[in-house]
Amino acid sequence: MQASTRRDQAAEIVARVLRLEVSEVGPDGRMDVTPKWDSLAQLSILTAIEQECGVSIEPEDAVELTSVPALAEFLEKVSPQ
Repeated sequence: MQASTRRDQAAEIVARVLRLEVSEVGPDGRMDVTPKWDSLAQLSILTAIEQECGVSIEPEDAVELTSVPALAEFLEKVSPQ
């Protein structure tokens, strides 16, 4: 899957978990500026990524995955199809 598609996928997951429109998250959404994206929501986002994408997120990776681009880059790295 291409990086832009991964970014779309990450944005869709974040939006669904936060119960926002994808346009409210956007392709560059970040934890520090996106409504409802707090630490508790972050855990839910990471869990959703793991379940839906069939990946495992290590704690040392999790602390860096606080934006849609970072999530997309992680997904591309661990599951490049």
